[in-house]
Amino acid sequence: MGKNLIKIFLISLAILFSSCEESTSPNGSKNDSLLPLQIGNYWTYYQFTLTPPTSVDSFKLIIENLFTNNAQNDFSNAYIMSIYDLRFGNKLDYRWLYKNEPDGLYLLGGISASDTLLRKIKLLKYPVDSNEVWLVPNITYQIDEGVFKIKDTTLYKCVSTKGRFTLNGQEYFCYVYHHRTRQGDDILAYWEIFDFYVPNTGKIGSIIMVDTVVTHRIELRDFKLLFPY
Repeated sequence: MGKNLIKIFLISLAILFSSCEESTSPNGSKNDSLLPLQIGNYWTYYQFTLTPPTSVDSFKLIIENLFTNNAQNDFSNAYIMSIYDLRFGNKLDYRWLYKNEPDGLYLLGGISASDTLLRKIKLLKYPVDSNEVWLVPNITYQIDEGVFKIKDTTLYKCVSTKGRFTLNGQEYFCYVYHHRTRQGDDILAYWEIFDFYVPNTGKIGSIIMVDTVVTHRIELRDFKLLFPY
């Protein structure tokens, strides 16, 4: 269950902030985007399972390289995001491609040693108004088959442009995005996922619910941002 939620968290793509010469604060920068994309940027998250059996997982997202594709301009200079499972100390064998455009954050597909899927998908609208909705094709990576697949579409909604998320006693104003996804291919129950973004910082947390019960909470624990992005 933990690995499935990590994949969902990554695609839908908050507490100790690391600092660097270029960035010491999660509030504001010279460019405006939901997810700052620059080689060297990283975000470390803790995922808390709040219902029995309780557990804590951790993973790190790192922008490690640029993806170049001269044949298709839409995919040129997309940023490659790698995923590290810190609990088990290994790098996952698939990576996601992201790109910021004036109307939001785009997922451009995924790559692995065995497969590549390129598809330009507007993942998160930004700028966006509260209550805006849009459909997002759902890309998954089938670990057992080593292939990417587009299975269906998911309805995304901006719940609020002035949401609040509390980290280590400090409250942050966020853009809140909601979508729901099935807990598994053979499971009819759904996760209700609320993602909290601070512009120019990235995702600072998620709350995951089943019906009205909060089952998981994801928090950003450490990050580094390099400018410009």
